[in-house]
Amino acid sequence: MKRRRVLIVDDSEINRRILYRILAEDYDLTEAENGVRALEAMQGAAEEISAVLLDIVMPVMDGYEVLRAMRQDAALSQIPVIVTTGNTEEGAEVKALSLGANDFIVKPYNPAVIKHRLGNTIN
Repeated sequence: MKRRRVLIVDDSEINRRILYRILAEDYDLTEAENGVRALEAMQGAAEEISAVLLDIVMPVMDGYEVLRAMRQDAALSQIPVIVTTGNTEEGAEVKALSLGANDFIVKPYNPAVIKHRLGNTIN
């Protein structure tokens, strides 16, 4: 069976490494350090990406802007997005979900929770 591809978008290399370690056994992973790079990675590859793990607070283009851009693009709007953030404000979760995020995970990461939520989102 072909492995699913997941795009990890986070400006923190440490956070990308943590997610990579949690998910590398089960998924093919692509990384992007900001929203612009994430959209570039998705262009022309939307059908290959099963899900996006998206940080909200990033330089260049934040996660909210990425969600807006994805939802305005027919191909990208089909890709499920799980927002990963250290922002625990209630408004952040509501805003992400209202912009089309499928789920919301607060850092620090619980590996079992991430694996289950990602699996459920993809299925």
